[in-house]
Amino acid sequence: MFDWDPSTDLLVAGGRDRKLTFWETPQDKPGRMLHHVNEAHSRLITAVRLRGGEMASSSRDHLVRFWRLEYTRPPQQQQQQGGSPTSPARSVLVVTLLHTFEEHSHSVWAVDFNADFMVSGASDNLVGIWGRTTKEEEEKEKQKKSDVPASRVEWTLRCRLEEHSSGIRQAFLLHSHPDLCVTGDIYGDLRVWDCREGRLRYAVPDQEGASWFRHSGAVASVSQSDSSYLAVAFGSHRLTLYSTARAREELQVARAIDMGALVDPSGLVRGVVATPVEIYVCVFSGKNGIVVLDMWDEEKEE
Repeated sequence: MFDWDPSTDLLVAGGRDRKLTFWETPQDKPGRMLHHVNEAHSRLITAVRLRGGEMASSSRDHLVRFWRLEYTRPPQQQQQQGGSPTSPARSVLVVTLLHTFEEHSHSVWAVDFNADFMVSGASDNLVGIWGRTTKEEEEKEKQKKSDVPASRVEWTLRCRLEEHSSGIRQAFLLHSHPDLCVTGDIYGDLRVWDCREGRLRYAVPDQEGASWFRHSGAVASVSQSDSSYLAVAFGSHRLTLYSTARAREELQVARAIDMGALVDPSGLVRGVVATPVEIYVCVFSGKNGIVVLDMWDEEKEE
């Protein structure tokens, strides 16, 4: 699993080796590996989310972990013989574990966060919702646990909700509505949650007249192109675009795509990245590849 933050040009990846690896990916020069965290989790890392100087990760070890990322500049190197200074030292990325959340009893497959909320989803069918700790809550927590540094008092668990009938595979906080979260499970069912009120707003219904589209594979990936559309990929070659204009009341289907004619029949859709113009769909099979679609037109390239 990986995530990329365009605001910092950082990319992070994690997987079966239980390691988190960070790369710098500037557009004007070659990328380089900055740092890695060995044994970030004790089992497979299932999801990572990178937002500025913060990151969340989830794993089959039942845990969600929250990290702080910051750069430190090492002391300047000594001058070379003859008095000329050496080239400036590069900044060093420091990754610090701030908190470990143990609210799930089974593998955690999904995590996402923004400035106000963090959400997680797991095989125990539970959605966890956290809110940023207020100053008042922080002071109370520090009084109860005087040995806990303020940097660790970060999130407060608001609720654990069970409305899915199968394990959750994706959790996504909408850019257009930062207090709304979309989750998807193994059966292909979608739910929309109100993080501020800690409740289910609605279940997304099947698309009328397209019985092939839903309940035909686990929700494999969710991505939002901008503030207008949400792309949802299903494991069995299904893809849909939802309008998020009225997301508090409903997700309206804007376009449904059967990917079966575009990808290797033996493959499974494993990821989708939506931009305002194109949709990138990653397919895992004997012939791994990426299918690129126009937002509204046909396939562009493969």
